Amino acid sequence: MMVRFKYDLRLAVAAYNAGVKPVTTYRGVPPYPETRQYVRQVLHFYELPVEWLPEPARGIHRLVRPDGTFVYMNIQYGPLAGR
Repeated sequence: MMVRFKYDLRLAVAAYNAGVKPVTTYRGVPPYPETRQYVRQVLHFYELPVEWLPEPARGIHRLVRPDGTFVYMNIQYGPLAGR
């Protein structure tokens, strides 16, 4: 799922719960209450924010965790991955 959804963890988790077709059809997390709750729970367990903050400078990307810490990586994750 991660490869299929270009390392967008949010979409990969949604597809695991609801299936690939609904995620593709809605172009995001489907409006199913169970799926939305599941995605929130999983992201919470990973301590990842629902929204990612990319830092495109020199191929380094930044995300901000809910506790305010920054994580820098060379792989772009999230809704803007692949754009």
